[in-house]
Amino acid sequence: MNKKVKMMCETAIMVALAVLLDLLFKAIPFMEMPTGGSFSLAMMPVILNGYRNGTKWGVISGICYAVINFMIDGFWWHWGS
Repeated sequence: MNKKVKMMCETAIMVALAVLLDLLFKAIPFMEMPTGGSFSLAMMPVILNGYRNGTKWGVISGICYAVINFMIDGFWWHWGS
């Protein structure tokens, strides 16, 4: 199999796993802080993908996860956040 296709499939799987973990941790609050923050393992697949496939694919998976997360939540404060 082509190496690029393999990395693209791994990235898609890791982004899907990150979205699934994010939805799971939102449904079942694991650790909510008193001031409203929380702890989630949703970014772990994105970090693992960047470690396995390099910085370029890590950034791509992070951007894909951010866009999907924004489409699900749709909540933002400022363009820099």
